Amino acid sequence: MDKIIISLVVSWVLTVILEGAAACLVFRVRSWRDQFLLVLINTLTNPIAVLICTLTVEYTGISRTALIIPVEILVFLMEGLMLGKAMESASHPWIMSLTLNLFSFLTGQILNFTGQIHGFLLY
Repeated sequence: MDKIIISLVVSWVLTVILEGAAACLVFRVRSWRDQFLLVLINTLTNPIAVLICTLTVEYTGISRTALIIPVEILVFLMEGLMLGKAMESASHPWIMSLTLNLFSFLTGQILNFTGQIHGFLLY
């Protein structure tokens, strides 16, 4: 259980930092309100995605790779909808959602592959 909690916290913190920085640099999301919305959106979607992946792989034996793709697609869709509805500076919410999610997902996969995060997987 401790491993799952650590995985949730580390994954969420990295996602918030990476996606917040990328939103600022790539999409010029600079207002505190919009950055806060990004944190809220990631607080809604990231823990759910990590829990679904972690628990499903742990208890069913389903392939992590087979599971992570549909989960990430659902996260992209949910975040794109929320960005479009709530964020003032999101002129292209779907492109922003896709870019930010690909960036944080690929960074997590690189960290997993290189062993930079020891003892658990980032989803």
